Amino acid sequence: MDYQSTLPHRILNRLFRCEDLRACPTDAPYLYRWIIFKRPSGRACYIHHIVGPDWGRDPHDHPKTFVSIGLAGHYVEEVYFDPNQTVRSWQAPWFRIFGHDFVHRITEADAWTLIFTGREMFNWGFWLRKVGQVTWVRHDVYIAGVTKDC
Repeated sequence: MDYQSTLPHRILNRLFRCEDLRACPTDAPYLYRWIIFKRPSGRACYIHHIVGPDWGRDPHDHPKTFVSIGLAGHYVEEVYFDPNQTVRSWQAPWFRIFGHDFVHRITEADAWTLIFTGREMFNWGFWLRKVGQVTWVRHDVYIAGVTKDC
């Protein structure tokens, strides 16, 4: 679907700068992010339109603590390092607070969210799961390895 031609995208594109996130330049975006404000400290406010699953095959953590307010839609995530690895489904509206150490992977989505972030304080990355072990890999190293064939 050409999300950029929809009315909400056209309106937001006129008001704010949009970033579209994708694994490779030729891939379709999985997330559109409009920057409402971004402070030098890293504190920020965004509107996200999540239109598909995370591009990485492995779960990730985050560089910041953040608040997610579900405005419309839904998403499904796999949550890791919970007492039980779980699959959770979220339908708007929701109010969630994520710590930087929350490890998950979105597997299905069509959701609009309002995001407020704290200061960037942590290195973030991906958790590679192999039989009998889990290895954390810094995000830039992981992304370079996954996208080398783009």
